[in-house]
Amino acid sequence: MTDLKDDVIYAAVAHGKTILCQHDFAKRDPKELVELVLAKIAPGESKKASLMYQDLAIHYISSPATSETPEGVTFLLITKESCGRKAPFLCLLDLEKQFNQKYTPQEIGAATKDSLNKFEGEMVTLVNSGKYEDVAKVAQSEINKVRDIMVENVEQILERGERISLLVNRTDEMTNNAVAFRKRSTQAKRNMWWKNVKMSALLGTGVAGLIYVAIGSVCGFGFQCV
Repeated sequence: MTDLKDDVIYAAVAHGKTILCQHDFAKRDPKELVELVLAKIAPGESKKASLMYQDLAIHYISSPATSETPEGVTFLLITKESCGRKAPFLCLLDLEKQFNQKYTPQEIGAATKDSLNKFEGEMVTLVNSGKYEDVAKVAQSEINKVRDIMVENVEQILERGERISLLVNRTDEMTNNAVAFRKRSTQAKRNMWWKNVKMSALLGTGVAGLIYVAIGSVCGFGFQCV
């Protein structure tokens, strides 16, 4: 089993739709996808769920709304789909515990976008700790906490317009990658052409030099053969 740190793409803590703390491990910038998913989580909902989207899995734990946090708090990890679910949810439980030890419900409820990003370092340390590498060694009491996880596909919870938006952005990304590839290919062809020109010129100069030396050795370098 690979270590969780090799599979995590993104981590975040949010109050309702407001992301309080986040870290993009793989530099894939999935913020739009995260915002769409957060918008679909009911504020009063206490839930553990995994959503599948292309080659990614979005795992989250949401806590119910309270008077201090009326929109509910969500702890979220995006991983490679091949990562499975037990390790990400054990990590999320630890994130939830550490976050709630660091901040009071009042602080969480009053926080604005990215205003609790001081927790980012602790979040990164936890993900990179290696403690989730072998889930088989985790106590059964901890494993029991991540049972009954609801698994859905992102396509099932998004409206048609939102799916189109994600598709458009995905298409734009593919288009940009294709353009970049064409530019690299064109530059490579141009470099190869110049290399061939230089080689031809060098070869021509070498042949001319050999002819000059051959004639010079027979006729003298004054070319007085007659």
